[in-house]
Amino acid sequence: MKTTTSTFAKIGVAAGGLLVAAALSVAAQTSGWTAAPSNPPGGNVAAPINVGSSYQAKTGLLGLSSLQFNPGGASNVIAGAVLTAADQYGTVQWATSTSGQSCPNGQYVTGFNVDNTLICGGTQVSLASVSLNDDEQVYVNFTGNTVTLTNMTRGGATLISYHFGSPSGMPQDGKALQLTNVVGRNQPTIIQQPSSSNNYTTIVKIWDGQSGASTYSFDLNYQ
Repeated sequence: MKTTTSTFAKIGVAAGGLLVAAALSVAAQTSGWTAAPSNPPGGNVAAPINVGSSYQAKTGLLGLSSLQFNPGGASNVIAGAVLTAADQYGTVQWATSTSGQSCPNGQYVTGFNVDNTLICGGTQVSLASVSLNDDEQVYVNFTGNTVTLTNMTRGGATLISYHFGSPSGMPQDGKALQLTNVVGRNQPTIIQQPSSSNNYTTIVKIWDGQSGASTYSFDLNYQ
């Protein structure tokens, strides 16, 4: 009988020890617990911006180092048009003038009046600007962010200055260019438009048949 009582006592002590250990373990695990700020499904992390086609709205500010806007594909972009609000929700659309007007050189379309006439303003940043002295013939080559003179005749030509509207130089989109703000005795001509087949190189030919060198300057812009 003494042996049986001693065994039950030992079992009781062991069970009590296990209960104490379990209680301490639960206390340790719950001591760092932080309650959820709200009941499900509230308090979820906002969905990230993704490349999906579903509509997404962001309530806070959005900071971007650069932005390329392509509404519905490049075929929908209208040269010379501006983005205007189509409704009170911020939907935008390309707006063009039907008045047949155009802005003066050095300005661009900033909006439209109620009668659909253009509002011009600002200073247009040219894709490239160059100034040089030419004695007869010269080809002015624009590739990337470099300008070179080739095919010179008679007294040759010297480059005075040039600059690009972008740090990367000329665009590589293959769009047709035109000459603007031309100063010189004769009219330069674009004899090669940029394309992927010529490494997006634009070539402008200057022919000055008069005696003595003359200064020329011009800008390159989209047509």
